[in-house]
Amino acid sequence: MAQTLTRFALWVLGFGLLLRMGFAFFLPLGIDESYAIAVAREFSWAFFDHPPLGFWMPVAMADITGLEQAFVYRIPFLICGTITAWAVWQIGHRLGGVRAANWALLLWTVAPYMMIGGGVFVVPDGPLNMGLSLSALALCRALDQDKRSDWVWVGLWLAVAMASKYQAALFPVGVLLFLLLSPGQWSRLLTAGPWIGAGLGLIGLVPVLAWNMTNDWASFAFHTGRVGAQFQPLNFALMLGGQLLYLLPPVFAAAAIGIGSGLRRNAPQAAQMLGWVSGLTVLTFMGLYIYGTATFPHWTMPGWVLSLPLAGWWLSLRTTRWIPYAVAGTAAMTWALLILLAAQVSTGFLTINDDPLPEWDNTSEIFDFQALPERLAAQNWRDDDTPIAAWDWAEAGQISTAFASTAPIQVAGPSPHHFQYMSAATMAGPKVLLIIGRGGRLRRHLALAQALPDATALGHFMLDRAGRPYVHVYGFRIP
Repeated sequence: MAQTLTRFALWVLGFGLLLRMGFAFFLPLGIDESYAIAVAREFSWAFFDHPPLGFWMPVAMADITGLEQAFVYRIPFLICGTITAWAVWQIGHRLGGVRAANWALLLWTVAPYMMIGGGVFVVPDGPLNMGLSLSALALCRALDQDKRSDWVWVGLWLAVAMASKYQAALFPVGVLLFLLLSPGQWSRLLTAGPWIGAGLGLIGLVPVLAWNMTNDWASFAFHTGRVGAQFQPLNFALMLGGQLLYLLPPVFAAAAIGIGSGLRRNAPQAAQMLGWVSGLTVLTFMGLYIYGTATFPHWTMPGWVLSLPLAGWWLSLRTTRWIPYAVAGTAAMTWALLILLAAQVSTGFLTINDDPLPEWDNTSEIFDFQALPERLAAQNWRDDDTPIAAWDWAEAGQISTAFASTAPIQVAGPSPHHFQYMSAATMAGPKVLLIIGRGGRLRRHLALAQALPDATALGHFMLDRAGRPYVHVYGFRIP
């Protein structure tokens, strides 16, 4: 049975939601968000990069409301973040009462990734974290009372996570290791409950398997190809630094200690379970960071989400007064910087008097391209049926979402991702190649476009950021 939130928890949850709504309203779409929305406009059981749920959600919300706006696309992810925070509080309460629950929720709220990456942006992390945290909460109940209905909920929420992102597959592996290696737990494998949960959880993989079976297992080839075989200590250091930024150093430290505390044999069984499932995810991807370069710090984040109740439990047993000040101080500085960066992305206020703009002021990967269709129409470079080409998947997503997916989009470069499976990919005939952005990336793509055989330059115009020309748009006609 769910516990009633305390007044403190309600205030923290409400404040966090308002802050996330502010980011969702004022920040333009990023490249990953635009890409997800663009490729999901054509129904697919799964996508080249990810399982389908996080891609379906923004398009479904736009279809329901009839609105094509960044805030509308992000509404499902705001909901996912709120539910995740609630589940983290509930798990913390089961581990150590109100004090542990409040600490767990507070840590979730101050960590930038938890709030923004898992609770604002149109990326699969939102439904992934929600599914995993709710599955873990149901599993805590199942360990206490061993009701078959609890195991059903474990499986159903695991299916949501499995349909969101591939990291979810480590959750049942962690649970299995917990049941096999923790004292007194192996006998649960002789009952129906865990197998019911596992079977229901696998339902989330059905769309992924169905799509990959008819597309040469492209998703699995793509992701397995990102793991290297050479020792990469610099990459590991970069990934570790990224995690410290995503979580904040005090949260990272408390979460790591929480995982260690949960793995102790004298820890409560729910804490041991969380130690196994969170620790396995973190250690697996930490290992991949050592031997790969095409990696990202957020790969470990599902493990860190599930470690927060453990961190709250550990902190609830401490009386050290400096810990709250360390968390509050680091969070205040970090969130002040994030708000400053968000304002710069939207308004460019830091460089408003600089002419020319400095090289470091490059926010073209988080930019509002809604003016692109009208400005492009004024150039008379194409008619409505002429396909638009972009150089890679990121620019294709930005262009396609600006057109609300009403224009056929192709990718001219070597990284089409899911665009290669869409109907426009097979359209023949001349097309207009758009090179968009600013800075080094723009220069590289522009040079590649100019080197294409039979490419004819059509011209150049700029899109404004807060009333000032900012993003370049170059056009080429290509066969």
